[in-house]
Amino acid sequence: MPEKEQVKNDMDFTPITVPTYNFIAIYGSIRGRMPDFKKAIEQGYRIGNYRDLALNRMEKHNPDENDRKNLNDNYFTLVGNPTLGDPMESGEQFIINDLEQKVFEPIKLQLLNMNSSTKLNGSWALPLAPSKEQAKDIYEQIKTNGMPYITILSPQQVSELRNDAYSIPGVRENMLEGFFQGNISEMREYIHHVQTLKEIGFEKILGYYPGKFTDTRLVWAGSVGDSADAYCGGSLNSIGRLFGVGAGAPTTKPN
Repeated sequence: MPEKEQVKNDMDFTPITVPTYNFIAIYGSIRGRMPDFKKAIEQGYRIGNYRDLALNRMEKHNPDENDRKNLNDNYFTLVGNPTLGDPMESGEQFIINDLEQKVFEPIKLQLLNMNSSTKLNGSWALPLAPSKEQAKDIYEQIKTNGMPYITILSPQQVSELRNDAYSIPGVRENMLEGFFQGNISEMREYIHHVQTLKEIGFEKILGYYPGKFTDTRLVWAGSVGDSADAYCGGSLNSIGRLFGVGAGAPTTKPN
């Protein structure tokens, strides 16, 4: 099988038609504001993922001040891509790219049911289960049954990216492809979008920093103004914006 061609700084691509749809960005404590976010979900919104945020950023070519702060400049936009760290501390992690798939329903409900009293583990992540052994079983089950809607990072890849978020470009491209749920044209358009705004190549944009944690955290999508890096493993004890999208947002068909 031929080796996959990596992203080029001067790549050719076919411009896409970016959809327009409503979004919400609820600011505050992640745990404390989750009940408000859950109400929005009950009113017809869904948890917005990395792809949703990227499409909105490209649609907002001339955003007003509020949109610009929410979508482009705000550094702490939390998206619905849970990252799970091996409870047995091997260093392996995986990212859920489409939380709407039925297999991930337990994780989705666990996140939505958080509140200010929810207990987190020592790395400010949401425990998968009361014991490490139980959590390990859940972790392995989701990892096995979640394909092809997850991206797995080996302990070595996690270590390399933690040392340099812009390293191993082939792995970063694979992660972006997962974030965009296989929509290559959208992925390439977004890379081009960020490259154009930053006037810099792929080697210094869209970095990926995996935090050091076990159990469940969420992805922080960094601002375009700061190279649009992703911090995979955002603390659930932090202050940020919970991102949701309304009716009409593109999605894959749940199984």
